[in-house]
Amino acid sequence: MRRRLLLSSGCALALPSLALAQPAPAGRGPQTLGLLTDYLVPAADLQAARDDLARLGWRDGVNLRFVHRARDRQVEQVDAAVADLLASRPDVVIVAHDELARAVQLRDDRMPIVIMLGADPVGNGLAASLQRPGGRVTGLVTMYADIRPKLFETARQLAPKARRIAGMFHLAGAATPQLEAVLDRGRQLARQVDAEYLPVPVRDRGEIETLVTSLQPVSDHVLLVNLDAVLGPNFPRIAAAARAARLASGSQGLIYARQGGLMSYGIDIDTYRERALALADKVLRGTPPGDIPIEQPTLIRLVLNRATARAIGLTIPLPLLLRADEVIE
Repeated sequence: MRRRLLLSSGCALALPSLALAQPAPAGRGPQTLGLLTDYLVPAADLQAARDDLARLGWRDGVNLRFVHRARDRQVEQVDAAVADLLASRPDVVIVAHDELARAVQLRDDRMPIVIMLGADPVGNGLAASLQRPGGRVTGLVTMYADIRPKLFETARQLAPKARRIAGMFHLAGAATPQLEAVLDRGRQLARQVDAEYLPVPVRDRGEIETLVTSLQPVSDHVLLVNLDAVLGPNFPRIAAAARAARLASGSQGLIYARQGGLMSYGIDIDTYRERALALADKVLRGTPPGDIPIEQPTLIRLVLNRATARAIGLTIPLPLLLRADEVIE
């Protein structure tokens, strides 16, 4: 089953996501494209990026050097990863999110940057506006704050007897005012669907299973897992633990349901990767990043895993099945 929900405001996330291949700019040597993440990118995903670049006319090792650097979540390693990447003298850098864009700017405020999964580049001082960024940064925003209310609503529809929505997220250090604001918003959204919000901070990957099984009684909880640099790579573990505990669970990351979770409602990361590469292609061909509008999503997808529903003894309501873009049997 497939359905499309369009978000009409702002700049549209264009589909199909890749333009027709064009020859590389004449009279210039190989360009260098840097990729900076705070998670290890699987080899298959890096190859998919190289394939996307080839379709845009850039072949790694021929007219392009594609350089990837990953930093650990420990703060003291940020500068080292950024310095290592910039030492390769990239012509443009794709970063995973706003924090890494700021880290690159602190080292080189002239470096063109494309943010792949932006949170709030305007609010974070990285761009003047979405339509006219105006500086050295462009990219895409996830609009997660706009997606989150529907995620809570869908979670309650899937588990109508649950009294608590447990939000699992990675917490690297002490709580910040920004985090408290996010948690307050979670409490507000939970009240709107007649539930209580329970924060579930994860400080270390090793405690994931223990935290999942601590949500007792299971029937009182539905678990929502944040898509972040620590939890995203551990989606299969989290989904398996929730399934073993017979716990309803979901995420804004579409891959969560595809990896065994009950539900996903959000953006398609593959599309964001492709669009980030397409924006980097524009910069490599000479367009200033400040002239490239920051894109918002047009497609928000609902993925339901019916096999997981059966395994945890849950029946997915028919209206949700009819709304779903993808149902995994």
